[in-house]
Amino acid sequence: MAKAEGVAQDVRQLIDTRLDTADADDYRLLAELLVQLNDTQALLALAERAKLNNDPDIQEVGQDFSS
Repeated sequence: MAKAEGVAQDVRQLIDTRLDTADADDYRLLAELLVQLNDTQALLALAERAKLNNDPDIQEVGQDFSS
């Protein structure tokens, strides 16, 4: 596995564990990190998860980073 892919996988795992207790600011920062890493697949997954959240501020993050 290439070093960059290994880092991306570590970041995805960290994000998955962090989202359970994340607020809207956390979601936005994590989404911005995924943009910087050019990890479109993980970004879209985060956006979908955000849109399903009960918090309207988190849902907004999902809308902002969809598509």
